[in-house]
Amino acid sequence: MGRTRNHEGCMWICGRHVCISALQNPNRVCRDMLVTGEFLKKYPEVARMAQSKGVHPRRVAAGEISKIWGHSGMAHQGIALRVGRLSGHDGSKLRVEDIVSAHLSNTSTVVLLDRVTDINNVGAIVRSAACFDVDAVILPEHHSPSESCVITKASSGAADIVPVVQVGNLVKTMEYLKQHGYWCYGMDAGGDKALHEISFCERRAIILGSEGKGIRRLTREHCDHLVKIPMSARIDSLNVSNAAAIALYSSYLQLHGNVRD
Repeated sequence: MGRTRNHEGCMWICGRHVCISALQNPNRVCRDMLVTGEFLKKYPEVARMAQSKGVHPRRVAAGEISKIWGHSGMAHQGIALRVGRLSGHDGSKLRVEDIVSAHLSNTSTVVLLDRVTDINNVGAIVRSAACFDVDAVILPEHHSPSESCVITKASSGAADIVPVVQVGNLVKTMEYLKQHGYWCYGMDAGGDKALHEISFCERRAIILGSEGKGIRRLTREHCDHLVKIPMSARIDSLNVSNAAAIALYSSYLQLHGNVRD
């Protein structure tokens, strides 16, 4: 199947929380499950969840799952699930148009990542997006992690809550979002407004740049506002996933008015 574990639009995902999230997602097609005897003994409820979706777990040795997974830096925890990729309403690849059409009359928040290449940062951002009611995380097809199975694992299953959409051109995507009422807020250390000074519009796109270079010039030029996060002079930058969490928390507070207990 190759390194991306794809076959006829399917992929293998691993890890208990990741697989549970996929099983709980009504839009996710689940096809096969491999589990170790130890996993079955500790978590029989996961096997029951799979059976309720018509998937019958197959007991295998841990080495067989390792061979299928192939990502030595990420533990499979004794479970692998073969799933279909999330798709749009017509069954094709999930697109930005699908996200926008699903939120035409609602408030909406999307996140765009401009050349954020570290898989752990992308996973952490997707998880923060799930915490703060983001509708989609949008990545360019180039200069971004391409293995959605790894993004799913790195986000601890949050990619089954917040869809990750890949696009050919980030700037054109920003233009499309603007045509549909979104305002674009670029997080930039040299921004002209501080985060606490921004009044987010009801439909907002929050753009974050690469860990080293930030947002690209052309992306920056298409932002409606460039926003900085005030911080101590002892250090000049935040990790992009931390910056994302702060920005999304601020956006969420404005949208909901208060924090639930």
